[in-house]
Amino acid sequence: MWRFLFIAALFIVLLGQLPQQLQAQSGQVQVTIPEFSITLDGVQIDQEHSAYPLITYKDITYFPLTWNAARALGLAYTWSQQNGLTIVPGYEQGLPGKDKWSQDDSVTNRLSASYNAAVASFAVTVYGQPVDQASEAYPLLQFRDITYFPMSWRFAHDLFHMNMQWESIAGLTITTDQSRLLDRIEYDDENYVYIRNHMYKNNENGYLKIAKSLQEPPQWIRGKTVGELFDHTSQWMWTYKDEEVLERKQDELYYNNLQLTSLTKYLSESQTLFAQYPDAVNNGVTYRALTHRLSEKQTLLMLSIIVDVPVKGRFQGPKEYQLSYLIRGKAVTELPFSMIRGSWSNADGSHWVAGDNWKLLLVSSQGEISTVNDLFQGAEVEIPHFGYPRTSEGTLIIKTHSPSYSTYALDTKLNVTKLYGDYGADLPYGAYVEGYHYDLFKVDGNTITNTTRNESRTFWDYELFGAAEVTGSNQTK
Repeated sequence: MWRFLFIAALFIVLLGQLPQQLQAQSGQVQVTIPEFSITLDGVQIDQEHSAYPLITYKDITYFPLTWNAARALGLAYTWSQQNGLTIVPGYEQGLPGKDKWSQDDSVTNRLSASYNAAVASFAVTVYGQPVDQASEAYPLLQFRDITYFPMSWRFAHDLFHMNMQWESIAGLTITTDQSRLLDRIEYDDENYVYIRNHMYKNNENGYLKIAKSLQEPPQWIRGKTVGELFDHTSQWMWTYKDEEVLERKQDELYYNNLQLTSLTKYLSESQTLFAQYPDAVNNGVTYRALTHRLSEKQTLLMLSIIVDVPVKGRFQGPKEYQLSYLIRGKAVTELPFSMIRGSWSNADGSHWVAGDNWKLLLVSSQGEISTVNDLFQGAEVEIPHFGYPRTSEGTLIIKTHSPSYSTYALDTKLNVTKLYGDYGADLPYGAYVEGYHYDLFKVDGNTITNTTRNESRTFWDYELFGAAEVTGSNQTK
């Protein structure tokens, strides 16, 4: 009797091993559809209803190489009978970026149940490296007629530059390598900031329009359109009228019969320079002037005086001196800087005039000049790229340098409000103070942070590349 039981037990054991032997011979393996949560670039994957769910084999998670999955991971692939499967970075096939994860939800899966899969029998090359399926601890598999590749350290981290994190509650979180697309904020209106970036649509550069609330999807607006919308408002691209006609009376220089300056010292310098080079051609002292009209009664004039030199070379040419003036009626006032960098006209008839050497002036409607630097013990005053007035009321945002370091709001009554003393004048490159509530925004990678309100948002590649283009009346709404 005991022999019969022994033989029967042995038969059962052998019968249980037979399918495994057959599976091993045919390359079949057992895989599981995991029931733990899986999130890819902020999107939770519906494992229960996905036609091609992620699977696990030998405790390693496998990804389906469907078209949608490949695009979400930033991958591309080709197949040929001769070379088998070749996986490359998406940009090698001209893909502009990643897509948001999408899937076929047409089935119902049994989570944690075992399913049959097979080791892929064709040649596989990943990022130029052949994969030896026979010796690979985690080979590529075939499941539901789709190739699956393992999210092992070698593939996920070393080749695809993905980050994987496991938490008992959150499950598996996968973050693909994100492109650094955002540069810095250039402009803002009441509700949005406009960010320079490293993207092109239809071979055009543009700006990403991001809600200051950080609660809306990003939008795309063409660079040319943004320039047209903001250049006039900000007067950042400040221009002069055509060149003016000057008159020389003896050694004095005049504009519209108004005396500007004497040429005596420039003529003397020219004579001294050419004294040792009697055979050199001397073009003497020349001059030109450009004007910018502030109002009916007030005009800015920038004068250039050019003194020729006897010895010229690739990096050496005539000497140029510049002087700047405010002209009101028949009154001419020389300004405390040589070059005029820009000006803004305000609703009360006053004008901001910025010059070189970090000088800033407020010119009243009556032509009275106040030097803003004097409000800060002579400190250098900079108008950063975000400092322009947002409204005709004319408030600027300024940064002061040595000996005083801070960021301020400055109105046309010369009232000063300190904004960010902790950062001083050394706000980082990606920092931007918006001009309506004076919130401080910072851009780091694809993360935008409103440090004033302690709010932050990171945009995924697929959100930025997929930003809808804004046209027509919606451009600044």
